[in-house]
Amino acid sequence: MTRAENVYRIVNCRSCSARVIWTVTNPELKSGHPMMVDADPHPNGNILLARYPSIEHEPGKPVPVRATVMRPGQIAGARADGNVLYRSHFASCPHADRWRKTNAARHAKNGSRR
Repeated sequence: MTRAENVYRIVNCRSCSARVIWTVTNPELKSGHPMMVDADPHPNGNILLARYPSIEHEPGKPVPVRATVMRPGQIAGARADGNVLYRSHFASCPHADRWRKTNAARHAKNGSRR
């Protein structure tokens, strides 16, 4: 499989300027969540990336990239099949805590109580 810069649109993290790929978990569903992934594969990565060209998107905009977080039992099989795995940028960004929402802030924003 090719490296990320040959397949996916690379941007820079607004906090640390590292090269990242914006992905979506479950892009075909309204419940999909954006996720930043380091642009370079990682030896301990657990995220499989795939393009979804069949998903409707605006002309001239990048095709959504789906991020699938692999469970420990799936990682060895994915690598054996020749897949390259990546890791979440939150695992490597030195400023990740600035962007991480607390449960209280998340619920306040959504108007829910837990």
